[in-house]
Amino acid sequence: MRNATARKGQSLIDLALQESGSADWGEEVAKLNGLPADYVCAGGEVLEMPDGNETERKRIAAAGVVPVTGLDAGGWQQQGIGLCMVGELSVR
Repeated sequence: MRNATARKGQSLIDLALQESGSADWGEEVAKLNGLPADYVCAGGEVLEMPDGNETERKRIAAAGVVPVTGLDAGGWQQQGIGLCMVGELSVR
């Protein structure tokens, strides 16, 4: 396991996708950190992450994907464009 620093507006599902390669790890992130599953980060929190799928994590990072679903309309310029999705992300 390792730690990751959350961005403002990231949900635990966003962090799971970014740091573990799959949104499926969102519930595990919540459990590891004693947070509710619907928690949205204020920014700067250091959270423990499950190992997940390292190959997928690297592919997501290499593609420059930074999922941040909770941004307000003016926040994307500072934090990166948000990503809202249903299902799996495939980065090639």
